[in-house]
Amino acid sequence: MGRLPLFLFITFLQISCAIADLRTDLLINGDVPADIQKKARDLLSDPIDPSLSPLKWSKVEALEFYMVDYWNSSLVRFFTPVPEPVQAMKVRLSLNNTNMDITFTDGSQRGKIYGLENGEPFVIEDASGKVFIKDSEVKVYLESLRLYLLLPTMLHKYESLAYLGEIGLGDHFYHEIFATNGSFEISENHDQYISYTRKDTGAIEFIQFTYRDVFDSYRGVIHYENYTLVDGKSIPMKIAITNSLLDEDFVHQFQIGSIQFLYKEPDYSE
Repeated sequence: MGRLPLFLFITFLQISCAIADLRTDLLINGDVPADIQKKARDLLSDPIDPSLSPLKWSKVEALEFYMVDYWNSSLVRFFTPVPEPVQAMKVRLSLNNTNMDITFTDGSQRGKIYGLENGEPFVIEDASGKVFIKDSEVKVYLESLRLYLLLPTMLHKYESLAYLGEIGLGDHFYHEIFATNGSFEISENHDQYISYTRKDTGAIEFIQFTYRDVFDSYRGVIHYENYTLVDGKSIPMKIAITNSLLDEDFVHQFQIGSIQFLYKEPDYSE
């Protein structure tokens, strides 16, 4: 399938499907009680395991890590800058702004760098220096990588949170928490999330999400696995994207090999 038919396929999905909505009847039909809003924020802000607390990240300026990006969907990967279905890379990203970059460390484009500086995508290739590009695929890919990694540490700050109840999945019980960074009203400008937080630890192991920047009807699930203690903070070393909550076949998966918390902002111009 060529680029134009794929583009038309995605365009068809955008215009033919209703906007994705993760809200329950309670959130749709009336005022959201203050107590379930508070309970949601308390659970996300103060997990049972203190190494999962987002407060542990308060002094971190940036992250640097090595990972392998795995793709089971050539259709989705077509709309990214990733050249191989299995691609190793080094990632640096700021926690203070949108600046970040990735460097391919193997494969046909080894040494190639893509990044964002003040929200603008750029590429660095051999001897060419930094060249700013108008490429939405690079921007969406990098912003997605940031979102998938940092979302568990960000949700407690979102504008609208609501506790939805408890649910059993597999061998564990979870708290379900709805989150959006706007009002509870559905909006094309704000994505929606439902996190599944382990009752016994407070670890977020799944997040249902919408992605309006991809298309309005899109919804998927982020799986967080292999939580590992690094510098006093528990972080998932495996992050997979699937189409549904109990789906074990990933569309896209990150496997982090090593990660470093930086307490001084790196120079992304280097």
